[in-house]
Amino acid sequence: MRTAGRILAEIVSELENHVRVGITTGELDLQARDLCKKNNVTPAFTGYDGYPKVLCTGIDDVAVHGIPSFQEELKQGQIISLDMGIIYQGFYSDHAVTVPVGRVDSQGIKLIAVTKLALRAAVNNAVAGKTIGDLGYVMEQVARLSGFNVIRVMVGHGIGRNLH
Repeated sequence: MRTAGRILAEIVSELENHVRVGITTGELDLQARDLCKKNNVTPAFTGYDGYPKVLCTGIDDVAVHGIPSFQEELKQGQIISLDMGIIYQGFYSDHAVTVPVGRVDSQGIKLIAVTKLALRAAVNNAVAGKTIGDLGYVMEQVARLSGFNVIRVMVGHGIGRNLH
């Protein structure tokens, strides 16, 4: 699982570098597909409950699970969430990141910073004896204290030999 996570982190980092004004989410999906081939991994989302793409995208207020399209072109000031999963040697990995498109307003910058801070707080609290609920509580507190809320139906899932 560690190797799967490392490979996926590298793929998503590469995709982040391609986010720019004018690119379509469909083009990002093709790049994700190519990066899976290059890294000898299987896209985990393709075909899952009939999902047709490699990548899930969410522009601005779309909460992550949008379907990439060649008609959906990124515009200056938007933020985009990229969510992707892979299978490596029978193990699943899942990773999401939110990225600015060009220059973003202060609220978008704050949202990205707070989500990173919430994740860092959870990772720092991920020690023996803590539960997933404890980690979720820490992340929710960081979000609330910063003026944001969590989307309760999208608070994560386990991974391993299955996607969920």
